[in-house]
Amino acid sequence: MKRLWISLAILALVFAVSYLNTLGIAHITDQLVSMLEEAEALAPTDHDAALEKTEEAFQLWQDSAGYLYTVLFHSDSDQVRVLFAETLEYLRSNETGGEYAACSAALRAQIELLSEMEELSLTNIL
Repeated sequence: MKRLWISLAILALVFAVSYLNTLGIAHITDQLVSMLEEAEALAPTDHDAALEKTEEAFQLWQDSAGYLYTVLFHSDSDQVRVLFAETLEYLRSNETGGEYAACSAALRAQIELLSEMEELSLTNIL
């Protein structure tokens, strides 16, 4: 009987850590998406503020990279880094039109997918 309780405790611990990981990723990705949406809204009227907000989001990504690279697929994390580089380059070259908007939208979508991949849902379990 003792083995059963130990097994159940270990299983509960694994579920708890998985859930906390999901919450942590969701928190980071929600912040990033919010910052990028704000930058997109600023881009047509205040280019410098949009660049600053996007650089702030990239700094948050870099600060979280150790954790995210540990718990996520490297290829997905690498794609976010590439999209950040492209988005920042468009802003630095004063391109705030269609190419910037498309690249920023792709970046936001990729970040949202990272969070969705870690959600505890029937789709992810199956």
